[in-house]
Amino acid sequence: MLVLKQNTYFILLIVLIGLLTISLLKKEEISIIQSDGKGYYAYLPALLIHQENDYVQTNIAERKYFGENYNPTYLNKTNDGKVFNQYFSGVAVLQMPFFLTAYFLSYISDSPLDGYSNTFQLFFFLGGIFYTILGLYFFQKSLLIYFSENKKTIQLITFLMYFSSPLLVYSLEMVSYSHIYSFSLFGVFSYLVLSRKSIRFFHTKLGIVLGLIFLLRPTNVLIIFILPFLLQDWNATRHFFQEMIHNKMKRFWLAFIPFLSIISIQFFLWKWQTGKWLINSYKGESFDFIHPHFFDALFSFRIGLFIHTPILILSLFGIIILYKKNRFAAIAWSLYFFINTWVISSWWCWDYESYFGNRPFTEHLFFLLFPIVLLVQKHKKIGFIMLIIFALLGFNRFYQFRERIIPVQRFSSDTYFKSLFHYQNNERFQFTRSCKPIGSLVKTRIIFEQKEKKLITPKDEFGLGAQLAINEKNSAKSYFITIELDKKVSKTPFSNVLLAIDASDKDSDKRFYHTFELYNDQLEAKDDWKHLIFEQKLDDYEKEYNEIKIYIWNKGKKEFEVKNIKYSISSYN
Repeated sequence: MLVLKQNTYFILLIVLIGLLTISLLKKEEISIIQSDGKGYYAYLPALLIHQENDYVQTNIAERKYFGENYNPTYLNKTNDGKVFNQYFSGVAVLQMPFFLTAYFLSYISDSPLDGYSNTFQLFFFLGGIFYTILGLYFFQKSLLIYFSENKKTIQLITFLMYFSSPLLVYSLEMVSYSHIYSFSLFGVFSYLVLSRKSIRFFHTKLGIVLGLIFLLRPTNVLIIFILPFLLQDWNATRHFFQEMIHNKMKRFWLAFIPFLSIISIQFFLWKWQTGKWLINSYKGESFDFIHPHFFDALFSFRIGLFIHTPILILSLFGIIILYKKNRFAAIAWSLYFFINTWVISSWWCWDYESYFGNRPFTEHLFFLLFPIVLLVQKHKKIGFIMLIIFALLGFNRFYQFRERIIPVQRFSSDTYFKSLFHYQNNERFQFTRSCKPIGSLVKTRIIFEQKEKKLITPKDEFGLGAQLAINEKNSAKSYFITIELDKKVSKTPFSNVLLAIDASDKDSDKRFYHTFELYNDQLEAKDDWKHLIFEQKLDDYEKEYNEIKIYIWNKGKKEFEVKNIKYSISSYN
């Protein structure tokens, strides 16, 4: 009874997660491995089931569950034609015990041994839940050590913070992304540092954890910049690093050798796939540290951290309190926040096609939420009231996302406020802007332009088409397609009218086909003109396409007007 009483909120959290897991089991087909997660996961079936390094059989298995037209976007090719997985292998490494369990159960029950059946999907989900609970457990433990606060208070704070942040979405709806795994390892790292004096083989364990953090997301090794904050003063920080280099750097090597051993997993996988120990796996993607989207990353309606995770506003008040108590720790936290924001906002696709806010910050929430405890300690009543409000708002957003009421990708200033308490017309909103490719602009071509009004009737199934022939000698590696038009409708909601982009190679079966619904808001443009912009990035590293077509597909037989139409294609090296 004492154990239950001391862990009330944590147990309640596990029960709520359990109920959502049960709801998942009621579905005929479980779809957990999604988007980037398909690449993170693909190492396991390719290596442990099919024993292949070209992913042929793995892709056949994927198409069985993801559709015959599924195109594995996580695969790239070297200059000599070797296929490789562009993503790092950290999620696969952490999911391996759950994968092997699913394989064993599938084997004894005579279920499909392809890596993608319901059994494998379910155990992937359970693996994500395990790391979620592990991360929250170490979050709670770290807060208890750092602030020496009452355990019940810390448990309630942990409970409310979880529901107030994107952790809820990434641990239940998008568990195949790497963020919840990184959050878990951030927790282990934090606990190791805070409890270092009582932990045997501390440096070795620290090296292993840092290696796994790198294997999940290389830029997350910047976690080392949180050390001064965790150590809390200059003397402790200096002593920590002096210990590392003392006695011929013995402690440094005790950490570095395990770190190197763990990250070497990726080198061996590159060698297995391509014959090379080191490759640039993120082909055509890079950082631009000179021109970061710093403000956009924090404050834009598109993905802004403080807009979509408003609980962090309380962290800013907490840092002010901390500055008055411990200036060194406050500056250290601010420096960690600044460095990681600079790096995150410098990625070429600065919005990361983020679901539910600025997703690369998700694992950093482990430390970004810390200062809120100081606010609660000083202003307990108002602090908990604000936490409850943000928790309700967070759960509201989670519900909207789960029911597909709000956009699955990003917001604009117009759709953000409209969507806050919107519960009807599922998928009413959508976001249709993309990130420009990294590299130098070669040229921009307008392939279609029409200023005059055009009435589209139910009889017009396909129209306003244009195409561009791509010269095989063209040096472009990426194309950026922009479609602009003004639209007016007589009836809303407006849906099932699609903008289609079709890139193909007439000499092979290579094809890129993508459609947009012709709206940002299903209720827009009623009896008035609305200007719309649609964007799509199209990569062509292997010179796979020789023609691009753009057209409107009036699939829903709607009647509407358009004008000021312009299709343009920009090519980038």
